[in-house]
Amino acid sequence: MKTFLYGLLLIVTVYDGAVRGQSYAWPAFPFDQDHGVNGTFCENRIKGDVLRHHFHDGLDFGLSEGGEVYSVLATQVTSILREGGNA
Repeated sequence: MKTFLYGLLLIVTVYDGAVRGQSYAWPAFPFDQDHGVNGTFCENRIKGDVLRHHFHDGLDFGLSEGGEVYSVLATQVTSILREGGNA
């Protein structure tokens, strides 16, 4: 019985993820085409030495210079940081 329930839970989880994934649009034009991902959320990054490592708190993807990024949720931007250089 446990095996059946675990299997059912797995199927429901995978199906839910597949359905949600189909409805997602990229937050950049063209919305229905992929954009190259340069950095993923929570990837471990090292800044200079191993004592200053941190986890990336965003998602980086490539656009041409000046390309517009659109919000995927109704929200308000509170800050923009222009730092980096290890990409």
